[in-house]
Amino acid sequence: MKKQLIILAALLPLLGGCVYDFEAELTGDQYTVVIEGDIMVGGTTTVNFTRLNPEVLEGKQNEQTKALYPGDPGWGIPVSFTAQVEGEDGTLVEGEASWGSCSIDTRFLRPDVRYRLRVHDLEQNHHYVSSWETVQGGPVIDSLSYKAAEDHLDVRVTFHSDGTTPYYCLAQDEEWEYHANTTTTFRYIPRGGKEPEEGIQIFPSMDSHYKDTYGRIFDVRGNYPNYTCWDSTIKGVTTIITTGAMESNKMVDYVYRTLDQHDRRISVMYHSIVSLRMISKESYAYWESIESASTQTGDLFSPIPSILRGNIVNEDNPAAQVIGYIGVSELVTKDIFIKHQDARVYKQPSGFYDNLMKATIGSGDEMGVKIFEMAQRYAQGYRPWMMDAVGDNPFYVWILEGCMDCRTLGGTVVKPKDWPE
Repeated sequence: MKKQLIILAALLPLLGGCVYDFEAELTGDQYTVVIEGDIMVGGTTTVNFTRLNPEVLEGKQNEQTKALYPGDPGWGIPVSFTAQVEGEDGTLVEGEASWGSCSIDTRFLRPDVRYRLRVHDLEQNHHYVSSWETVQGGPVIDSLSYKAAEDHLDVRVTFHSDGTTPYYCLAQDEEWEYHANTTTTFRYIPRGGKEPEEGIQIFPSMDSHYKDTYGRIFDVRGNYPNYTCWDSTIKGVTTIITTGAMESNKMVDYVYRTLDQHDRRISVMYHSIVSLRMISKESYAYWESIESASTQTGDLFSPIPSILRGNIVNEDNPAAQVIGYIGVSELVTKDIFIKHQDARVYKQPSGFYDNLMKATIGSGDEMGVKIFEMAQRYAQGYRPWMMDAVGDNPFYVWILEGCMDCRTLGGTVVKPKDWPE
C-alpha cells in the first residue's frame, strides 16, 4: 500500500492535486510511464515524459533522479525521448527535445484534420502512440475581471463557445511585481570607499574627528537597490469545466483564482494569463475521474477508486501501464493586470513588523550600532536602516540586507517584457 500511495503523490502535479489509482505490483525492472501535453493547434505543444521507478519510490533516489514537474516531491525520473505530432493527412511535425520535455511547433496545423502523438523512449526503446483525436474548436473569452472582498481577491473569466462541446480545460500562468520587505535611503560606505553621487553624509558628521576611520553613512534620497522584483508561475494549476447543465454554452464570472489578502502576488501588481481550450467528452471524463478520486479519498489511507484508462498505448507492450490523456485543441488566451491601488485588498501579514524588527541590530535597549562596530556589522550582512533617537541622542538601527533585497523572496529584478509602469 505504501508504494501505491507514493505513486499517487507523484501524480499530484498533473492536475493541481489529483491522484491516480495504480494497482499493479511492480518489480525493480518495471516502470510506470507518465506522458502529458495536449496537442495545441495554432500554438506550441509541450510534451512531458517521466518514469516512476520502484527503486526511486522506496527512497533510493539520488541527484540524477530529479522530478520533472514543478512541485513534484521527487518520484519522477525525466526520460530522454523524441516526440512527433502525426496527422491523418500525412502531416508529421517533430519536436525539439530536451531532458524530460519536448516542444513541438504546431502553429500551422489544419483544424479540420485528426491528429495523434507519437513518442519514442530512447532509453528503453519503447514506442508510444495516442489515439486519433478530432480538433476541438477554440472558445471565445469574453472577459477577465476581478472582485475584491474584505479578505481575498477573486479573479474571474466569462466565456462562450459554438456549442459543439460543453467541456473545457483552463490553465493559468501568472506574473507579479512585488517589493522587498522594507527599504531605506541610507548607504554605508566602507572606509576608503567612493562617495555616492548626490549623497549627503549624515554619520559621522563632516566635522567629526572620526572622519572616514570606520566608514561613513550617506542619505542618497532613493530606495535601496533591488527593492522591486518580479516573479512568475508558469503552467499553473489546470482546471476542467463543463457548461453541460446550462441552457446556453456560456460561463459567466467563473472564479478560477482566489488570492488571500496576505498573498504577496497582489501587493503591487498582478498579471494573470488565461489559456482556455475545448476538450472532448472522453478527455473530460478521464480528468474528472482523477479529480473525483482526489476529493473522495479523504486522506492518504482511504480506499482509492479506480479511474478510466487514458488514450496512450505502449506499442511494444500494449499491456503496460501508461498514465495520461492526449487531446487536440485550439488554444485561446487572454490576460488581465490588477493593480493593488485599484483592488486594495492586500494587507501585510499579522506580526510582519515585529518579525522585521527581530532582524535588526541596535533597536530597543541596544540604542544603535556604535561607530566602531559599523565595518564588522557590514561584513556580517547588516546595513543601516533607520534612525531613532532617545532625547537628543540620535542613533542608527541596522537590519539584515536580505530584508531589503527582494531577490531573497524568490524573484528577479529583471522586468518582464511590456510590463506596465
